[in-house]
Amino acid sequence: MKGKLSPALWIICASLIRCAAQAADLPQVTWEGRTMGSGYVVKVVGSNLAPEQRDVLQAAVEQRLAEVNRQMSHYDPDSALSRFNRGPVGIPFAVPPGFAAVIRFSLELNRRSHGAFDPTMSPLINLWGFGEKSDRRAVPPAEELRATLAQIGCGHLSLTARNELIKDIPELSINLSGVAKGHGVDEIVRVLREHGFTNVYAAIAGEVRTLGHN
Repeated sequence: MKGKLSPALWIICASLIRCAAQAADLPQVTWEGRTMGSGYVVKVVGSNLAPEQRDVLQAAVEQRLAEVNRQMSHYDPDSALSRFNRGPVGIPFAVPPGFAAVIRFSLELNRRSHGAFDPTMSPLINLWGFGEKSDRRAVPPAEELRATLAQIGCGHLSLTARNELIKDIPELSINLSGVAKGHGVDEIVRVLREHGFTNVYAAIAGEVRTLGHN
C-alpha cells in the first residue's frame, strides 16, 4: 500500500534514529581560535578530556598552525614564502616538506586546471588591491595589467626533488591563499590523530575536514 514503509525500512529507520540519539549523548570537546587571518573551529567527539588535557591538545594544534603560518604567510615578511619572494633568480631556496607538498599540489592543480589556478599570481593580486602591498580597489590600467601578466606563470617556478624552489624571473612571487588554509585543516586533523582521536571536525574559514563518526 502506498504511503507505508516496509518492515525492513522501519527497522533501518529505527536503527538510524537510535544511532543518532546515541551520538547526541557522546561527549564533545570544542574550541575556536584564530589563524591565517580567519577563525578556526575544532570538535572532538566521543572523548572525555579533562580541562588540562584539552589545553595540551589545543596548544599542539595552535603550535602546528603557527608553523604553517611561518612557512606560507604572505603577510609575514619573515615567512619562508616571503623570503623566497624577495630572493634572487636561479638560486635554489630550500623549504620545509609541508611547504614543498603544498607547492607540488599547487603546480599539479595548475596543470589540471589548465592554468585556472595559479600560485604565482601574487603580483596580479596586489595590483588589484587584494594582497599585502596595496589596498586600492579599482580596475588597473591596461598597460599595468599587461606588464604584470608578464611577471606570473608556473612555467617560471620549479621545485626540485630536494624540496628547493627556483624562479627564473626576478618578479615572480607566490601567494598560497587558495590552498594554505586547506593544508592547515589537514594539519589540524593530523595533530588530532597523532593524539589518538579519530572522531573529529576541523575548519578554517570555509575549509572543512571531518573524520570518523559525529
